[in-house]
Amino acid sequence: MNKFLIVGLVAIFLVASVALALTLGNHSPVLLQASTAQSIFGGSWKVFTNETYLKVYPTQTVSVYFANGTNVTTPLPHQVKTLDKEVLVGDVNGTTVVMRIQEITYTSNVTFFNFLRPLGHLMHHRFLFSNFNITNFNGYEVVYFSNNIFPRTYLLAIKGNTIVNVELNMTATQQQMLDVLSNLS
Repeated sequence: MNKFLIVGLVAIFLVASVALALTLGNHSPVLLQASTAQSIFGGSWKVFTNETYLKVYPTQTVSVYFANGTNVTTPLPHQVKTLDKEVLVGDVNGTTVVMRIQEITYTSNVTFFNFLRPLGHLMHHRFLFSNFNITNFNGYEVVYFSNNIFPRTYLLAIKGNTIVNVELNMTATQQQMLDVLSNLS
């Protein structure tokens, strides 16, 4: 009996390892190529690899055991499934520019309430932004903020179970930020 238990555990470990390798093998932590950033903003760009990563979280489940003998196992609602963070550093017209991109994928669709949580910090500083717009783009609900005085640009986008946050320490147009969003891999 102990042999079957050990063989079973080894089989589960191998299946989980292969599944994790396939998941990681299909995803790159690089969301936006440096050459694409260069075509959108000009200058020269590189991916800052020491701060660019992909986190894959295990999906946790809840099991319900009914008195009638029925068992139901479902994923926990609204868990973070993956978090992809990329940092690009560029030289645009002699100015060092840092772009931070985060893409968070949940196990279920993101509600508008969850989308507004990261937006709350930006709304608190609304008076600092000279440009503000909410729009739809490629199925995303998009919020765009930028400022010409303190060069900062933010884009928050929600689509299904994904939230994308792009932050740039330069003033960029809404179209440039939408170009970033449309070129994410």
